[in-house]
Amino acid sequence: MPLAIELAAARCRTLGPAQLAARLEGHPGLLAGGAARPGRHRSLDARVAWSYELLGEADRRLLARLSVLRGGFDLEVAERVCGGEPLAAQAIAGLLASLPDKSLVQVQAGAVIRYWLLETVRQFAAGRLAASGEETAVHARLLGWALEVARSAEAALPGPERTDWFSRLSAGQASIRAALSWALGGAEPEAGRDLAARLARWWVATGRYSEAGQFLAAAADVPGPAAAIAGDQSTSAAAVGEARAALGDRRQAITAAALTYAEGVMAWHRGELAEAERMAREATAQWHRCGNRMGACDGLEFLGVLAAARERFPDAARLLAAADAARPPLLAPGLTANRDAAARAVTQARDILGDDRFTQAWDQGHALALGDAVTYAARKGGGRKRPATGWASLTPAELEVVRLVGEGLRNDAIARRLFIAPGTVKVHLSHVFGKLGITTRAELAAQAASRDQTAG
Repeated sequence: MPLAIELAAARCRTLGPAQLAARLEGHPGLLAGGAARPGRHRSLDARVAWSYELLGEADRRLLARLSVLRGGFDLEVAERVCGGEPLAAQAIAGLLASLPDKSLVQVQAGAVIRYWLLETVRQFAAGRLAASGEETAVHARLLGWALEVARSAEAALPGPERTDWFSRLSAGQASIRAALSWALGGAEPEAGRDLAARLARWWVATGRYSEAGQFLAAAADVPGPAAAIAGDQSTSAAAVGEARAALGDRRQAITAAALTYAEGVMAWHRGELAEAERMAREATAQWHRCGNRMGACDGLEFLGVLAAARERFPDAARLLAAADAARPPLLAPGLTANRDAAARAVTQARDILGDDRFTQAWDQGHALALGDAVTYAARKGGGRKRPATGWASLTPAELEVVRLVGEGLRNDAIARRLFIAPGTVKVHLSHVFGKLGITTRAELAAQAASRDQTAG
C-alpha cells in the first residue's frame, strides 16, 4: 500500500476525508505515523527528505528550483526557469531524466513529455529553495518565462498560430498564475501589471472572467478582488468593471475594450440584453478607434448575436455579415466565446426572415466597410416591444429553455445543449416562472405541452 494512503487511512479515525483533505496543503507533517516505524516511513515529509538526501548536489538544486512550477511542465520550460549558475540549461535534460526513477518527479507520456511534482514533494522542495537563497532569482526567471509566453501569444492573436499559443497558455496556466501572484504580491508589481494586461484578451477569449477580475483588479490596485475568485458572476463582473476603470493609460485601450466586452458577455448570460448591447457597442467602437480589426470584428459578431436575441433579425443578419466580411480569411476569430451563438443566430435569422429577406439583409451587411459597420451598430438598439406577462412576453432564449425543460432536461443538460452556463439557465427559468405565474418545472412542462397541442 502506498505510504500516503496508509498514513491517511490512519488519520481517518479522528478526521473525516473532507476534513483531512482540507488540512493537507501546507501541512505535510499531518500524515505522520508512530514512533515504531522506521524513520523514513513515519511521515511523507520524512520519506521525501530521505529520498532527497540520496541525491547529488546538482539533482537537489534542480528539484528545489522545480518547486516554483505548478501543474505540469515540459523540458523547455524547466530549462528556461531552472537553468542558471551553477546549473547550465544544457544540463537540465540529463538531471531531470534521473528524478522520476527516484519517485520525486512524475512523468506524463505524450508527443511532448510533461512532468509534474506531487504537492508533498513540491512543498518540501520549496522549503529547500527558500533555504538556499535562490528563491527570488528562480521566481524572477519564472516571471520572465511567463512574460515571454504572454507576449508571443499576444503577437500571434491575429494569425493562424494563435491556437498553438493559446494551447501553450492553457498548458502553463498554473505556473503563469503563480508567477503573476508572486509579481503582484510585491516582488515585481510593474512586471506583474504588464503580464496581467497581456493576458487580458486570453482570459476573456476563453471565458475566464473570474480570473480576469481577480488579477486585473489586483494589477490596478482595486480592493476586494478576492470576491471574484469565488466564481460568482455578478461579483466577477464588478471586479472586471473596476479593473477596467482603474487601468488608466496602461495598455489601456485594447485591454479596456476586452474588459468592456467581458462585462457585456456576462450581462448577456444574466439575460440583461440592453446592458449587454450597450457594453458591446462601447467595446466595438473602442477597438475600432485603436485600429484593432480583430476586436472590432468580434464586437460586431457579438452585436449580431444580441440583435437576434432581441428579435431584430434584419439587424442581426447585417451585423453578422459585416463581421464575416471584415474578418480576413487568415484572421482567426479573436474571442471564441460566442462562435456557436453566432451560428445559431444566423440560422434563426434565416428561419424567421425567409431566404429572400435574409439574403437581402446579409448582402447589405457584407457590403459595409468596417468603419461603416461600426457606425451602423452604434445607431442600433432596443428590442421588439412585448407584454410583461404571459407566453407572448417570453424571449426566444427563454422559449428555447422552456422547450428543453419539456423534453425533461435538467439545468446542466440544457446549458450544454445551448452552450451557456447552468447559472444562465437558472436565470432564464426564474424569468419564465415570474412571467407565467408558476413555481415548478412540472407546471411549466405541463403548460408547454398543452400549448404545443393547442398550436398543433
